[in-house]
Amino acid sequence: MSKRFFFLTLLVLMTNFIKGQKDTLTPFMFGLEKAQTDIERYYVLYNTHKAATIMDAFVDYNGIQEMDIEIPADAQPIPLSSHNDFGHLVLNVRNNSKACYLFELKNAVDSIKVTKTMIDRGDFSQVPELSSGTFLLLLKDDSLWVDKRQGYSYGHTRQDILFIKNGRAQNRPIMPYNTEESRPAAAFCPVSTQRKLIAGLTINRLKDCTYKTYCIDVQNEYNVEIRDVVITTPANNKYADAAIRVNNCAEVIMNHVNINGTYSQTNHYGYGIAMDNVWRSYIRNLTSRSNWGIFGCNNINEVLLDSCDINRYDIHCYGRAVTIQNCKFKNLYNQFSSVFDTIIFKNCSFTNHTPVLLESSYNAFTPFELIFDNCIFNINNKCNYIVD
Repeated sequence: MSKRFFFLTLLVLMTNFIKGQKDTLTPFMFGLEKAQTDIERYYVLYNTHKAATIMDAFVDYNGIQEMDIEIPADAQPIPLSSHNDFGHLVLNVRNNSKACYLFELKNAVDSIKVTKTMIDRGDFSQVPELSSGTFLLLLKDDSLWVDKRQGYSYGHTRQDILFIKNGRAQNRPIMPYNTEESRPAAAFCPVSTQRKLIAGLTINRLKDCTYKTYCIDVQNEYNVEIRDVVITTPANNKYADAAIRVNNCAEVIMNHVNINGTYSQTNHYGYGIAMDNVWRSYIRNLTSRSNWGIFGCNNINEVLLDSCDINRYDIHCYGRAVTIQNCKFKNLYNQFSSVFDTIIFKNCSFTNHTPVLLESSYNAFTPFELIFDNCIFNINNKCNYIVD
């Protein structure tokens, strides 16, 4: 579809939208029936969702059960609006062009100056940009939390996220910033408290792909739900996956997500869900199978896993308050480093699985309370201890 056709279509739709005649868009409006190639169908999806973000409209997938698309050489992530119900669409994705994310829900941020005292007190009422409304404040400590991870070329930079309402933080950072060593830098973005939804979607990453297509990227958002999503990846020789990435977000729900395979190997990393700098994440009814651990997380403040069947939950470095209940773990370990407050397992089972591995390579050992309540340990000669 040409840019001229897209803008003409958008102009007509917006005219009708202003008149109150339409608040829903469909891929048929952007040429789905005329699209003859998988690449053309990608552009149909891109243009449909791009228009929906401009118009703040819904995309209706009624009548579309399955679609084949191919990532073009000039591909960009398909932008998502606040409400994205794909109606159980099955999307078969081929990619022989470039590594990229397929869908993106993202807010832009601006830098801002705040003091250490403000951060720890949670009072930003004297900052004009934050004094009225709802915002996310993203904090990054320029003083390294870990200078260098043993065996790696990098250390760890701690990050925190605060949800601010009318100048007052509604939560607190994992650890205080008002110390001599800390050098916090900050950015912010206004956010709506309205629930943002990504639901009813199956993504099949096809076997003959030469490049990785990451699936869903969510950044700088508040109150997001990812629900009824299936991601399938055939056996492959790739690694370094992040099929679902959630960065700099607060109040994130994942419910009924099924990840069958990732771009990972038993000796090369790759994650089904990668999360960094998230406050309050709720993961329910997650099922996954992969070569590497399904989670790769850093800077996580308050997380609940409920009724999941997975091979690993981890916080690589820097976190607080982990609650895991009614979950089944198999064939790997749960990895933690520099976690504070509590790690609670309730009504969980561990089969050929180490419940807690303290990752020593960060050399960042911190105190926390470890609680097991009514758990089952199915041990063997390899995994016969609770803490490693």
